[in-house]
Amino acid sequence: MDKLMSQKEAGRAQVLDLMMAGRISQIEAAKRMAVSVRQARRLEKRYRACGLAGLISKKRGRASNRRVAPTVL
Repeated sequence: MDKLMSQKEAGRAQVLDLMMAGRISQIEAAKRMAVSVRQARRLEKRYRACGLAGLISKKRGRASNRRVAPTVL
């Protein structure tokens, strides 16, 4: 893993571990992560497939879609 995790992503890993162990429900996990239940399921699927690397934002380090063109500045 060449990118560092944010605190938010590390917290999600802990909540997903609890959810996968059956200690909390999907609804509770979604509330703790402040996402929808559907998003919690999607995150769990990616976490199972890729591990911690699956929780790191894919957008990190890339330019915004809403950036101002350099010629305008």
